[in-house]
Amino acid sequence: ARIHKNAEALANDPSALSRWQASLAARALYTGRTGDYLVLSGLAAESSRQSGDLRSAVIQRHNLGHANLELGRWAEAERHLRAISLEAERLGLANVVASSNNNLGYAIARQGRYPEALAMLKRSIDELEQQSDLRMLGGARNHLAQVMLETGDLTAAEQMARGAVEALELFLPLPCQGKGTLSRILLGRNEVEAAVAVSSEAVALLDELGSMADGEIGVR
Repeated sequence: ARIHKNAEALANDPSALSRWQASLAARALYTGRTGDYLVLSGLAAESSRQSGDLRSAVIQRHNLGHANLELGRWAEAERHLRAISLEAERLGLANVVASSNNNLGYAIARQGRYPEALAMLKRSIDELEQQSDLRMLGGARNHLAQVMLETGDLTAAEQMARGAVEALELFLPLPCQGKGTLSRILLGRNEVEAAVAVSSEAVALLDELGSMADGEIGVR
C-alpha cells in the first residue's frame, strides 16, 4: 500500500518517479526478486522516457534486458540488449554498450549460436579493458569462460576463468562466480582434487559474506 501511495504522490514528476522505481528495481535484484526487478526496470525506463531523460531510460532498458537474461528469457533478452547496445552507442554511453554486449553475448550463447556469442563476448571484454571497469570485466570474462567450457576449449576457458577471479578480487563476494566456473572447468579436465578445492573456497567465501545478486547457483 505504501508503494502505491508513493507512486501516486510522484505521478506528476516522472523524473523523481523514475529514480524511485530504479531504486526499487535495484533492491529487488539484490534480494533475489528477479520478477520484480524486471517489472520495475520497465517502469523506470518508461518514467525516464516521459521525463525526457534518454540516458537514464537507456540504462533502465539495459536493466530490463538483464532481467530477462536472469529469468532465462533468452530471445527476449537478446531483442532488448541488441537494441540498447545500438542506442547507448548513439548516446555515447560506452559503459552501457560494453555491458549490453556482454549480456547479449551470453543470451546468444544460451540459444546455441556459439561463434556469434564468442565474438560478442570478446568484443565486450576489449571494450571493458579499455574502460578499466574491473567489476564488469570480471563478469564478462566469466561469461566467456563458461561459453568456452561449453564449446570444449578448456585451456582457454581456464585462463579466462582465472582472469575473471583476478578482476573481481576487490568486489566480494563476486570472485565466487569465477571460482564456480573455474571449478567446473577443472572437473572437465579431470583435475578432481583441484576442482573440489576451488569449489570449497567459493562456497566458504559465499557462506561468510552472504548471497550474490546473480550467479550463486553456479557456485553451489
